Amino acid sequence: MDQPTQRQIRLMGGRSNPFQTLIALFVTAVFFMMFQASILKNLQRSQQMLLNSGSETHNKGKYSNMHVVSPPEIHRNINPKFAQKLAKEIGIKVNGTILRGVKVDHRKFYVPSKEGLFTCFAGNQSVPWSAVNNDYCDCEDGSDEPGTSACKNGKFYCEPEHQYLPSSRVNDGICDCCDGSDEWKGVTVSPDLKLPVSDDVQLAPCRDTCMDYEHTKMRENNIIHEGSVARQAY
Repeated sequence: MDQPTQRQIRLMGGRSNPFQTLIALFVTAVFFMMFQASILKNLQRSQQMLLNSGSETHNKGKYSNMHVVSPPEIHRNINPKFAQKLAKEIGIKVNGTILRGVKVDHRKFYVPSKEGLFTCFAGNQSVPWSAVNNDYCDCEDGSDEPGTSACKNGKFYCEPEHQYLPSSRVNDGICDCCDGSDEWKGVTVSPDLKLPVSDDVQLAPCRDTCMDYEHTKMRENNIIHEGSVARQAY
């Protein structure tokens, strides 16, 4: 093979394919956007953590000023599969959906209709059953997301304390319910946030402190009772 031919082959081999270059640039751009989105999401979560835990009064008033939408009357157009179960206690898992953050007495309102729909508590909206606790807010009143932080006006029920939490406290890395049920994702707070240390604030992973909570409530009730008896004696 003569020298000009060899030189031409080397030049052709050294040229980059424009189509391959375009694909490489596109893939790089996609990965960059995903990386930016991940950073933004983590930043938003970090800001929410700081808002939720920025003072030693985190636990004092975490249940205060809560407006809870009352459940509607039982929707009689329910799926026959669940009709007989209404007379009993509904389990935490209904038709494949885990009813996190739902008061036990209110699980009967989280039953799909014959059409496979969930009726929002406000009564003016119905969404597919698959939309319940799917981490996306569909109901205007937030009733379709009792176990996530998707709805700004959502409420998460702590069963042991018999109290509601704002949905913004769900999976924020800070244990609010004494049984840790509000931190079911196991999200942990980054040490870089340097959150203030307090005996009243427990960070995830959560441990069950409901026994401590019951003892505290018992002591408070005893103090109230003793004070009432003392006032009557006086």
